[in-house]
Amino acid sequence: MFFAKVFDVRNITINGLKTVEDDYVLREIRQTMEVKTLGYLRMQENILFFDGEALAAKLSAEFPVLKTIGIEKKLRHELIINFFERMPSGIWCFDPGKCRYFDSEGVLWGEPVRSSGFLLLMIDDLRKSDNQERIDIDFFNGIRLAAETLKKRNISTKEAGIPEDSVMDFYLVADGGYRLIFNLDTDIEGQVEVLKIFLNDKSNVDFRPQYIDLRIDGRVYYK
Repeated sequence: MFFAKVFDVRNITINGLKTVEDDYVLREIRQTMEVKTLGYLRMQENILFFDGEALAAKLSAEFPVLKTIGIEKKLRHELIINFFERMPSGIWCFDPGKCRYFDSEGVLWGEPVRSSGFLLLMIDDLRKSDNQERIDIDFFNGIRLAAETLKKRNISTKEAGIPEDSVMDFYLVADGGYRLIFNLDTDIEGQVEVLKIFLNDKSNVDFRPQYIDLRIDGRVYYK
């Protein structure tokens, strides 16, 4: 049946791509179609035999920014490929100059410039690690909770970080330039409330700390 042109792929429609070029995807599809079975049969040119799952797996592996890939076969001659790209939750930097976008699932992709951090949460992970393909989701959840709770209390932060020797500690840098140090094993939201009360008490003085330590529940230490 695939010898005749009754079901050959003639039209390819691509939807949803923003960061991956359409031309690259089209080349991948053409290469897939040119694969020969039994040495001479190009079965992938036939829409009924086209292996959409294999193509989707290949593209997902090469481009982590692609979250979902849906391939629809519209008889008799059209392939419709719908892409949904990941939305960045922030920028994770493993060491100076090596930064990646990440999403809520902890998937990394791309090579953003550090200036993007003014719009996205930027996290400097100073720990030594051989695994730089996924973020540390526990630290991400803790940092995100702290950043969101601080924002609700009108405490602005510019960036976050995980110290080189950290096991549970992380920090956010306040607009005043000082660090707010947290620990994953504490009540982060509760500590933000304690911080707000503390800062209100200091509002009438010229308060310029180097850091504020919030790693012990119900306590505030500063230098």
